[in-house]
Amino acid sequence: MVTPDPIPNSEVKLATFMPVLAQKQGTHEAVLLFLLSFINAKLFNLVMNKKEAEELIDKFFRGKHSKEEVGKIKNLAMSYQIKLGNKRKLFCNRCYSMNLQVKGIKNNIKRVECKDCMHIFRWKVN
Repeated sequence: MVTPDPIPNSEVKLATFMPVLAQKQGTHEAVLLFLLSFINAKLFNLVMNKKEAEELIDKFFRGKHSKEEVGKIKNLAMSYQIKLGNKRKLFCNRCYSMNLQVKGIKNNIKRVECKDCMHIFRWKVN
């Protein structure tokens, strides 16, 4: 039996995971698979309104996350036409990594380098 993708693109239904959970009953994989599907269904639910999406985005940028998660949150913001504002400076625009390093500030220009793709971004400091 082929196990379904733990983070599918479509809405996750519990009935899809019942055979998998029964097969892996009592293992950590079953619990992890169920939690990932539940979290994915709650985070990227299509019936969410714009206010709920804004709250989710605010909560998301309080910590460090993987490139894939940042890309999904950026797509969520674009789908609800939510401006990220200063939050867009927390991740690399090229590879979506949150692994950034400030190289220096000179003439009111802040230089930030992505440690993963080595791209340098420049922002005006007010």
